[in-house]
Amino acid sequence: MCRRFDPGSAHQINPVSNPETGFLLAPIPVVIVVVMSHDTCTIPVKPSPTFPLYPGANGQWAKKVKGRRYYFGSWKTDPFGTAALKDWLARKDAIAAGLDNLRVSDTRQGRTLSDLFNAYMAQRKTDLDAGELAPPTYKDYIYELQGFVSLVGATAQVSDLKPEHFAAYHDTLINDRKLGRHRRRTVLAYIKAMLNWGAGQGWYPAPTYGNGFTAPDTSPDAMRQAKARAGEKDFSKLIVTGAQVATLLARASVNYRAIILMGINCGLGPADLGRLTWGHVNMDTGELDMPRGKTGTERRGYLWKRTRKALLASRNLKHTKADWAANGNAALVFRTRKNRPLYQEVKGETTFKIDQTVSGSFSKLAKGMEGVTFYRLRHTFKTLGKKARDPDALNLMMGHRERTTGETYDHEHVDLARLRRVALAVKRGLWPKASVGSSPPPARGAGGGHVAR
Repeated sequence: MCRRFDPGSAHQINPVSNPETGFLLAPIPVVIVVVMSHDTCTIPVKPSPTFPLYPGANGQWAKKVKGRRYYFGSWKTDPFGTAALKDWLARKDAIAAGLDNLRVSDTRQGRTLSDLFNAYMAQRKTDLDAGELAPPTYKDYIYELQGFVSLVGATAQVSDLKPEHFAAYHDTLINDRKLGRHRRRTVLAYIKAMLNWGAGQGWYPAPTYGNGFTAPDTSPDAMRQAKARAGEKDFSKLIVTGAQVATLLARASVNYRAIILMGINCGLGPADLGRLTWGHVNMDTGELDMPRGKTGTERRGYLWKRTRKALLASRNLKHTKADWAANGNAALVFRTRKNRPLYQEVKGETTFKIDQTVSGSFSKLAKGMEGVTFYRLRHTFKTLGKKARDPDALNLMMGHRERTTGETYDHEHVDLARLRRVALAVKRGLWPKASVGSSPPPARGAGGGHVAR
């Protein structure tokens, strides 16, 4: 049975007579040392009534938050709770948020997370200005790294970070933010890049991340398995059909009819469409020559005749026509009804706002088509394009690179005829009965199942 003991109090020996002099001795304050057996102990009292922690019978300063006990060190070595109180104040916000073992206290002078973040983002800004880092990626670095620094503690010493801190932060990405595997992999890569960069500068030893901070498996098999366990439908192998494309075209406006055809004909994504200018397109030969904005990789393609007709119809729209008249080949191919680009990166002091309208508008057109998103058009283009049996031409049209040693020595030129064969393979894959020639698109308002040309 434990007994309470106030370490600040002193016990006194009652006055006694000196046998030699007969005078009374003054009371002598002494501290009684209690020898504890295996089943007894002496528990100190709280230093003050408002002290936030209590001394537990297990020998630890403790506090109960939301039904769970948290511990802050031994009261045997810290009877007044000085160190325990400091630990509580450093951890209380994280504990209230359910992030115990995440926040790191500032215990000494050294390189803090805030110092590291500022220095690292200054380097990223240099890369951005040099054109070596895309604005959306720069914005993403800021957003994710600020979140990490805020939760773990801006004044935390980087050298104090331990595997349990990394594991606890990874847990917040899963349970609080509900991030998917691909996004979590990206976030962990950003954090490791920053911390490894600082270690490379010699500011602190290389961090030990532990097994709890390992990037999740994002292979197709792993993704399908995860969705099966979660009871979610898997659309990873879904490609759109010719009937679905015909329905989308029938529902679409003049502008979006051209956008959909560029997506299925060339595999362009929303950002690509937003950056596309008339200088990228040869309307006579049908050749597309547009390096990828994301990576700078060469990309070329071939436009079906019906795609070119749709582009010309789009160019006659009010805002697009005015832009074309004023800027010629430098004009954007697509603009919104409010005369805005489909995709734009608005630069602020520290962030970039991404304004992208294609995916949202497309989802309305695809209503009732389960699993069909705009990027499914790109997936379909890649899948059906393989039937042309020309992987080099297909990779060039996708803007993909193999990044192998052999590629370094391969300078083969892919001519327009090869690109055309891939584009027509996609067309025949969508509409097997279609002839090589073109025919007028289905009338607006027609249903699915039309043989589109």
